Amino acid sequence: METRITTFTLAIVLFLSFVFLIAAFRLIAKKEQSRSYSGAKFVMETEDCFGRNKMSA
Repeated sequence: METRITTFTLAIVLFLSFVFLIAAFRLIAKKEQSRSYSGAKFVMETEDCFGRNKMSA
C-alpha cells in the first residue's frame, strides 16, 4: 500500500513537471514569435496541443 501511494505521487509529480515544461516552452516560443522569429512560429503552427507534429500524422 505504501509503495503504491509513493508510485502514484511520483507519477503526479512527473506529470506536473512535464506539463510545466510544455507551458514554459510555449511561453518561450510565444516570446520568440513576438520578436518575429520564424522558427518558433513554424513550430507553433506545425505542432498540435500535445506537441506532436501534425505533418507526420
